[in-house]
Amino acid sequence: MDIVDINALIGWIAQHPHWAYATFFAALTESLVLGGLFVPGALVMFGVGAVVAASSLDLRATLA
Repeated sequence: MDIVDINALIGWIAQHPHWAYATFFAALTESLVLGGLFVPGALVMFGVGAVVAASSLDLRATLA
């Protein structure tokens, strides 16, 4: 990842703050011991992939 990618990511987060919060809380929930039992990371990644496929979001920026 170079500075251009980081600037693009920061710009995307500035334009879509709700997705940044949702991604953060999904990762936080999945990393907790009890949360990981109920919300597996594979399911969250599948959901993010479905959102990217259904909209005009850039996959590379979303997964970064």
